[in-house]
Amino acid sequence: MRILKRGLTFLLALCLSIAGIATVGSTPAAADDCAFDWGLIGCGVVWNKAPLAVQIANDWCFDRSDPHTKNGFQGDAPRCGSTVDLPPDHNSKEYFNDTDAFRAFRGCITTVQIGLFGTPTTYNRWTDTSLWIKVYGEDPTLIVTDIVCGGPGPRTPAGGGHHPPIDPDNPDSDTGGGNNGGSAGYDYYTVTTNGVTVGAANPDCANYPSGTTCAPGIDTINTGDRFTPHCQKSGQSIGQNPYWVYGTTSHKQTGWIPSWWINYPDNVLPGVPFCQGADGVYPNAPRPERKPAVIVGNDGNLQAFARGAANTLRYQWMDRTNGVWHDYGALNVNVAGDPAAVVGSDGNTVVLTRGTDNTLRLNWMNKDNGIWSGSLTIATGIAGDPAVMKDNQGNLQAFARGTDGTLRYLWQNRTNGQWSATMTLNTAMAGDPAAVLGSDGNSVVLTRGTDNTLRLNWMNKDNGIWSGSLTIATGIAGDPAVMKDNQGNLQAFARGTDRTLRYLWQNRSNGQWSATMALNTAMAGAPAAVVGADGNSVVLTRGTDGTLRLNWMNKDNGVWSSSLNVTGDLSGDPALVRGSDGNLVTLLRGADATLRMHWMNKDNGQWSGSLALANDMA
Repeated sequence: MRILKRGLTFLLALCLSIAGIATVGSTPAAADDCAFDWGLIGCGVVWNKAPLAVQIANDWCFDRSDPHTKNGFQGDAPRCGSTVDLPPDHNSKEYFNDTDAFRAFRGCITTVQIGLFGTPTTYNRWTDTSLWIKVYGEDPTLIVTDIVCGGPGPRTPAGGGHHPPIDPDNPDSDTGGGNNGGSAGYDYYTVTTNGVTVGAANPDCANYPSGTTCAPGIDTINTGDRFTPHCQKSGQSIGQNPYWVYGTTSHKQTGWIPSWWINYPDNVLPGVPFCQGADGVYPNAPRPERKPAVIVGNDGNLQAFARGAANTLRYQWMDRTNGVWHDYGALNVNVAGDPAAVVGSDGNTVVLTRGTDNTLRLNWMNKDNGIWSGSLTIATGIAGDPAVMKDNQGNLQAFARGTDGTLRYLWQNRTNGQWSATMTLNTAMAGDPAAVLGSDGNSVVLTRGTDNTLRLNWMNKDNGIWSGSLTIATGIAGDPAVMKDNQGNLQAFARGTDRTLRYLWQNRSNGQWSATMALNTAMAGAPAAVVGADGNSVVLTRGTDGTLRLNWMNKDNGVWSSSLNVTGDLSGDPALVRGSDGNLVTLLRGADATLRMHWMNKDNGQWSGSLALANDMA
């Protein structure tokens, strides 16, 4: 019944709310003193639809413009103005019966509106102190639509990006503290310099973090990258700071960095728990998101690759004649991140991975006997997951983010198998690339910039010269996917900063890109896309609730469907392929660390149940 009431609250409140918000003026709703116990009339409700957490309070103290004075108790906690950090895609009814205030943090721009059709109001605290704002009115349902941080300020010098928990015992200090057990998993920090090495999350490092025990590095982050802390503990002193922090980078790598490099003035981070447990890691810290690779081999069998729990490259294949999967085992070790795979022009399968030593590695399978090669290093200084494709001449092309934040490119000559040296195509890159061969024969690679733009580089098939970087979209927060539709037009997908699935397409006749449109909401991770056997475009995404969602585009009129839930309980991004029989197959990581497969029957569009292929995925 509670879930039903919350759903009705959201639906009705969005339609009925007409009240306003202000920092002074009308009387706020008294805490726990509103008409209904599940909130519509008179009860303050805050929905957080922003990509970051927002702090809320359950009371407003009437003798001053701050909800944290100690002049009596009117809320549902033993202090005036109990506060919590409200995570993205959550509402305040999960914490308070009545919410009377929210906080616009210093160094951030917070945008809110009343109800679905309310006028947006922006609180720009880019260079100012944090500010508490009342939530009041007869129908006070407020939606936080966006939070953008990174402005200079006493708390976040040189463009930091953290939502600091408030100290309830000293509300004007803005020096942190928090009274809700910390906000790990929602807040993030930046670092003070470029080239900070993220150490491996191994038992020795977790027991005593140091430059030796945490080697080798698994990632490198720069000043524009986000680092989300999960827990902290003491270890080797770096710069007179003895603390290290375990967290996840914006590149989806989880490991350790010295607290000295984090953009915060004190040694200990406020609101971040201390690491505990047998392996020294905070038990509630989320596992990194993972994405397998799946392709159709030269013989028509499906081939699947994924990173195993022991940092091995796992390989499995499905016999297309009977649908039975076979586990080949590990192809190499010391793998970081996710693989990329392709069938070469000679019919041999090639898989690329990043090593824990930041090398780009290649393994290949002989199509005639199914035997795999050993691991070959083809590039160094690689910090992200690779993308690989065949160009119009049949040569392999590989792309990956370098440790210096550039887009690195190299290619293999199909006649002699030799790989070129790496070259830089663009700079200030975030995340991982996506590549495709256009209908004109030119190679196209998409990347996300550190400024949340979607960028395109293309190579002229006639002379091999690469273009400069072209911005084709803004407001992009995740790694892109790109493909050709049944007409030969390029279609691109990525998660927006508002957590929507963004879509745009390029007209192959004139090269022009469309504006972006939103296909669904509450998206996490990165999408996967393919053209189905019927010619319709299909894109899969993971929702913030762990569901696998499908959208498809009618090839005849270009109209996209609404979002369909395929399955749930996921913790990784989907990989998608059209099998040799025309059925769609997706592989993904379950919340229980299993590698799962689902497939869609091309004849009736029905999806299968879940089949577990392996149970020890990273």
